[in-house]
Formats: sequence, structure tokens, C-alpha cells
Amino acid sequence: MRVFVILLLLIGAVAVSARMGRPPPPRHPPPPPPPPPRSPFSYGWYGNWGRGRFGGFKG
Repeated sequence: MRVFVILLLLIGAVAVSARMGRPPPPRHPPPPPPPPPRSPFSYGWYGNWGRGRFGGFKG
């Protein structure tokens, strides 16, 4: 039992020393939220078929 505790302490000390040695990661801003999904009615009568046919042309 005592060996297990010593091992745990050793692993903890190694982890803490490794974490102290490396610089903190740079804080980057969170990614922007994804755009809302387009409704199939945004392309008029063509729907999704018009989007594929005209490459995003709004009929």
C-alpha cells in the first residue's frame, strides 16, 4: 500500500514539474458560431435543385 502511495506522489510530482516547465498555451478567441442553415425555400421555386443547378443562384 505504501509503495502505491509513493508511486502516486512521484507521478503527480512529474506531472506538475512538466506542466510548470512549459509555457501556457496562448488564449485564442472562440470560433464564430456557424451560420444558420438555409431553408430550401430561399431559392424560390427551384429549392435545392436550383442551388445545385445554378451554383447558388437565387431564382
